Amino acid sequence: MQSPRQQQSHPPQTIAHEPAVAAPTALLKCDVVVPFDPCRRAYAPFAVEFLASFVFTLFTDLLSVLLLPPATDRLSFQLQNIAPFEGALSLALICAFRPIGTHFNPAVTLASMLTLGTPVLLGLALLFAQFFGSFFGALLFRSSISSAAFIDASLQLGTIRTVTESLAQLEERQNGRISDEMSETDMSGRSSPFSNRLQMFISESLCSLLMVLAHLFSSALSHSDRNSSILPQAFSVASARTVATAVGARSPLGQNANLARATANALMTAIFTRPDEFVMWRFFYIHLFGAFCSAIVGAATFWVVKCSLAENQQQQPPAGGS
Repeated sequence: MQSPRQQQSHPPQTIAHEPAVAAPTALLKCDVVVPFDPCRRAYAPFAVEFLASFVFTLFTDLLSVLLLPPATDRLSFQLQNIAPFEGALSLALICAFRPIGTHFNPAVTLASMLTLGTPVLLGLALLFAQFFGSFFGALLFRSSISSAAFIDASLQLGTIRTVTESLAQLEERQNGRISDEMSETDMSGRSSPFSNRLQMFISESLCSLLMVLAHLFSSALSHSDRNSSILPQAFSVASARTVATAVGARSPLGQNANLARATANALMTAIFTRPDEFVMWRFFYIHLFGAFCSAIVGAATFWVVKCSLAENQQQQPPAGGS
């Protein structure tokens, strides 16, 4: 038989255990806190962006040599051959590296940072990886071909221009034979459809904007449904890449809509060509400002569409309402 003191000691013990049982139940009702995994959230995206930028720059530069010999009609040949190859390469890279990383384009990464899809510090690291990977891709491309082939490819892609041709055009402009707006020509000597640098800047900005919008909206749709396939996003980005490359085939910019690749190729020409024979960094500022403008406009467009959809959903009556 228990004493009255022992009988009174049991209720406090039962009350003391009740909060311990209720605590896990309360945690289940809240959002589960997932621990930060630095390997998956930081190191893996950095490595993937480096590798994807390396492969993309290397193979697209090699295509410029394999598919654009000097005697080939640059405008029609690049439009029919290089554009589909770059689109197919983008498709393969996105399918291979999803869901760790699918950017390999500085404009896309900047737009993802502005739409809060990528943290700022991680975005800066991804930008460094893209430029670093593109530099090594361009360096391997340069080491795998001869000097003559490298100069010819750089001339065809618009990265450099001979000093003689630039001085001749400057003299014609001073004599009034061509307008001050500077009618650009490709390496075959024909006038380009883009008559001045403003038109080239608009073309570069629109092509980069197409890449940004294709990635942002396709990525948002794929993330909304975790069970969805990567193929819609891959095909949309690959189609945008094909169109952008086809437009670049008719512009003196050559390769366009990728600031990391443009920077890497410009660095290679500055290192491995003579400044007294070639004009370098011709259109680099167009690539630079085009990437920034397209990222800002693309992010603003994404926010406008997202806010409009959210407002329309709030205005819709509930399913069971009158």
